[in-house]
Amino acid sequence: MLAFSGRPALAARAQQVLDRAHALATEHDRPDLVAQVRVFRGMVAICACRYPVGLAHVEAGLAQFAQLAVDATYERAVARTMAFSAHIGCGRLRDALVAGRRWVADQEVRRNRFGRAMGRLLVGFAALGLEGLDPTPLCVEIVAERQGEALRGLVLSMVLMVQASSALYFERPTDALAVVQRHWGPVVRQGGLLMQFARVFLLGLRGRCGAAAGTPAGRRIARRCARRLLRERCPQADGEAAISRALLTPAGLDPRAHWARAEAAFAAAELPLQRAAAAWAGSGGSAEIQATFQAAGVHDPAGWSAVLIGRRPSA
Repeated sequence: MLAFSGRPALAARAQQVLDRAHALATEHDRPDLVAQVRVFRGMVAICACRYPVGLAHVEAGLAQFAQLAVDATYERAVARTMAFSAHIGCGRLRDALVAGRRWVADQEVRRNRFGRAMGRLLVGFAALGLEGLDPTPLCVEIVAERQGEALRGLVLSMVLMVQASSALYFERPTDALAVVQRHWGPVVRQGGLLMQFARVFLLGLRGRCGAAAGTPAGRRIARRCARRLLRERCPQADGEAAISRALLTPAGLDPRAHWARAEAAFAAAELPLQRAAAAWAGSGGSAEIQATFQAAGVHDPAGWSAVLIGRRPSA
């Protein structure tokens, strides 16, 4: 919990705690705890928006658990949940789709309504990118389901992400902003912005939706989100802020400097699809950019770019 907020001092303290935990687990010959520490290292990195590093730790921890004759059901469930977030963050949509479908099947067997809902939403988000399938009906269905009040905010934050992204993909920016505004209050009140990676993603999405809508209120929202993102002090947040500022550039002025800043920030964050979308918006399409989307299996690169940067780039 120390590192989840994204504060550097707390993140450093978390690493010290994990180093001590690893030393104790090794000293007492507890390979199960060594694996658990590895998973937690991954969680710390993912919460700090360092998705590739975090995913490597989580997958290594899961591999260690698989070699042990111990009941690690809970630990594996936590690890897989964080891996889903990392797959989505990294743009590894195929991995997210496969893992999400397995997760949904498992949660149905366990009759876990919350886990099933979260898995279905992740599958819907991945299918939007890979197959161009609109997940809006799924979102409406899940909002209507009964969830425990303590978990409602998490479900709504995922619904917000999936449904607003779908509206951007299908060029309905006004609907995207309406979805964000409808769910924003409950998401904030129930702790949906406490973890840095969720806060950065949702603030970036809200800013993109506001700027893309183009209304005075939407533009004010985008400016506020950009200011808040710059306080996060991480490359992904810097890239998200630059996107909002590019989209808010007045007619007659050149937004390419903002797109270049977004591209550089996403390169530093190791987010190839966001980097490619920002490069496309700033300097036009290229074979390299198209290859990046094709390698990820994206069905409609322009549509997925709208999800990532708020609008479809010019051809």
